[in-house]
Amino acid sequence: MKILLFGGTYNPIHVGHILSANSLYEILKPDKVIFLVSANPPHKKTVSFETRFEMVRLALKNFPNFEASDLENRLEGVSYTYKTLEELHKIYPNSKFFFAVGEDNVLTFEKWKNPERICELAEIVVLERKLNLKTSFKTYKTRFVEVSSTEIRKRIKEGLPISYLVPEAVENFIKIHKLYKD
Repeated sequence: MKILLFGGTYNPIHVGHILSANSLYEILKPDKVIFLVSANPPHKKTVSFETRFEMVRLALKNFPNFEASDLENRLEGVSYTYKTLEELHKIYPNSKFFFAVGEDNVLTFEKWKNPERICELAEIVVLERKLNLKTSFKTYKTRFVEVSSTEIRKRIKEGLPISYLVPEAVENFIKIHKLYKD
């Protein structure tokens, strides 16, 4: 089985995440795409895991080959990619994993916890944006929308609309739960 992995904090998930994932799905043609929601990211403050996981689940409901994973929430300690990949190999033995990384993350990849182990466990695929980096990893030009979770949270704080930046179900969830207001 071929499995494409998209890791992130998804605080919140937005259309850029989904467009990039769908674009790479069309190129690589994996059997499934798993969105790995980071439970305890080492460098970021987020809303609760449960809240972020539910937003991802809602965002993916119309994509039959996409699924939200709560694996990192079931693992103990800080969410490190290599630990998650080791667990995925136990769950899906004999599968080939592709781990999608944004072009900006390639710049710091060697600083990730156990980057060599990550490369042993999955083929790193880089989502090419506008930096056009020279890298030993395979790069793919995917559909790209200039949007970020940081921008969305800022817009919410300022009372600005987020329509079309996040799926409608996610926008409604954010409004109902009054997320990112302060």
